[in-house]
Amino acid sequence: MRTSWLTIGFMVFSVLLTGCWDKAELPEYGFVQGAAIDENRVGDTELTTLFYKPGGGGMESHMAAKGGPSSFQVKTTGHSVFEAIRDIPIHLGRKAKWDHMRVILVSESLAKSQGLGRVLDFYSRDHEPRGTILVFITEGEARKYISIKPFIENTMAQQLKRIQETASRFSSKTVKTALINIALQIKSETGFGTVPYLRFHGEDATVDGIAVLKKGKMVDLLTSNEAQRLSMLTNDYESGVIDLPCSKNDSGQHFEDESVEVFNSYTTSEMKIEGETLTVHYITNIEGAVGEMHCSTIKTREQEMAFTRKVEKKVVQEMRELVRHLQQKKVDSLGLGNKVYRQHLKLWKRWKPDWEERFAHVKFEFDVRVVLRNTGTTSGRSIAK
Repeated sequence: MRTSWLTIGFMVFSVLLTGCWDKAELPEYGFVQGAAIDENRVGDTELTTLFYKPGGGGMESHMAAKGGPSSFQVKTTGHSVFEAIRDIPIHLGRKAKWDHMRVILVSESLAKSQGLGRVLDFYSRDHEPRGTILVFITEGEARKYISIKPFIENTMAQQLKRIQETASRFSSKTVKTALINIALQIKSETGFGTVPYLRFHGEDATVDGIAVLKKGKMVDLLTSNEAQRLSMLTNDYESGVIDLPCSKNDSGQHFEDESVEVFNSYTTSEMKIEGETLTVHYITNIEGAVGEMHCSTIKTREQEMAFTRKVEKKVVQEMRELVRHLQQKKVDSLGLGNKVYRQHLKLWKRWKPDWEERFAHVKFEFDVRVVLRNTGTTSGRSIAK
């Protein structure tokens, strides 16, 4: 019995001693939602950090009930990003917590001068930020974009995260690029990569195209239409819309369009190497439905085939225009060099030193096949006719 009482006492004492020796209370932290990184006139880093203001008891819940702000910003400056981060507590009185961060915004000027590899080194190296944080390059100062009032989301950082995810998924007018993708792009054989480009549309922020990177530095900008064709050629296209011009006005401008909704796209590529000549053949299969119809009619099999040929011709034309742009700029955003490296290592060792020049002379062939699953709920002609 004596032994039993000693055992019970020891167990109770052990329970009372449990706990974390290095625990930190929640009031010691400020939870980061996003960060905007700019460069001032003297070359120092300007960091604007967006913090989430929690609800709960006290003043915060009172403000939330009145529709008060759910976030706030702290601006710091340093010779490096890390120094600017370490200065946050002298303003906030709390240590920044990066585990739940949504987005990082980098100004275009900084992306061109220093490159994302240098700017984002802290976030890639520290143990708190996650590799899934989404990255943007902004037209103008990055800090202006996280100062916008969000439409639905609690913070602008969360809204920007949703913009990048949904825009790449439903329109394919941009790409989804996380922190881990930046590191992989920089370390790839060619060093080329892509990041969503953010700019103002009136007073709101919108993703408009793709910034092209070389070893982390921005070297080119693709339009939203070029972004769609790039996504198709790299087999990252999920869904979107193909516009087809109907007719032109007196000034030669298209004033009426038809459209096809794409809900499935699959692209394969074949490389053919003859001596020093590389030819790439792309085969793209598209499934879709008529979105709008103004000048065409689809009531017979022949009319449907004529319409699909029109779509195929338009897509091939835009693919050729994209490739012409990339070759003129000598930017391998298609990832061809990386593919040569994987499949022909010995050849790549010889081609790598002057790959950009070689890429500019690659021959391309395109084969696009379109299948229409339906013409919508109305008949196969415009309701205006």
